[in-house]
Parts: sequence; structure tokens; C-alpha cells
Amino acid sequence: MAQLGWGLSPAQKRELWQRWKAGQSFDQIGRALAKHHSSIRFVVRSTGGFLPRTRRRRASALTLFEREEISRALAQGRALGAIATALGRAPSTISREVAGGGGRGSYRAIPGGRSGVGAGTPAAAVPARPQRASSARHRPKARARLVP
Repeated sequence: MAQLGWGLSPAQKRELWQRWKAGQSFDQIGRALAKHHSSIRFVVRSTGGFLPRTRRRRASALTLFEREEISRALAQGRALGAIATALGRAPSTISREVAGGGGRGSYRAIPGGRSGVGAGTPAAAVPARPQRASSARHRPKARARLVP
């Protein structure tokens, strides 16, 4: 689903919804926020004219403290079952968390989890791997491309 907001900051979105609740028109809200009225209309209509709920994590989701404890315990070489017992969680929860974080060797406690806006490494920051030559006759060409 596309991200809604059309270039509105969180403060502008709060103001948009306050003005909408107060009964202002799309034109009035647009002028106040220096945005075209169709952008305002799109944001309001996308939720049926109702203020969207603020997003919250489930109460059962692992906290940053728990993620850090998992990371420390893995560094000490502790078993997943022992980590689960110490945190009062199911072993499957710990196993999924570690697997989703790259496994025992590369798990890191990441604030806010791994999903959501801004998660992961931007594509531009990941260096491209050179392509392998498919056969022996293409290897010299591939090497020539790799040498600056």
C-alpha cells in the first residue's frame, strides 16, 4: 500500500486532522498547510474521513531490552532454550527472532524491530557484487571489467 501523506510532516498531519475535525474545507486546510486541496482530500478520503489510529506494537512483541538480552546471551554462547527461560518467553519466539535477525552469528538488537519505515540498509549503501563469468572463455573479459 502506498504511503499516505503527500509530503506532510507529522505536525502538518496533526494540524490537518484538527482542522478537519473543526469543520474546515479541503481548500481552507490546503491554504493553511500550503498544499493543494486535492492532496488534502486524498489524505482525508483514504481513511473515510476518520482520523487513523496511532500505530502501536503488540503487548506481546519483544521489547528492545529483551532484544538486547538475546544479543548478549548469544554472544556468551547460551542456548536458545535457556535464553527463552530467562526472559519468560516461548523458545519458538526466541528462535524466530534470531532467525529473522540473521542467525546466531549476525544477530543484533535493533531498536524498533526490523520492519517499518527506514528498516534495513538502503540499496545505495550496499556495494554491488561483481558478476561471475559463466564460462572459462568469458573470464578474461570479466577480469578486464573489474580492473580499474
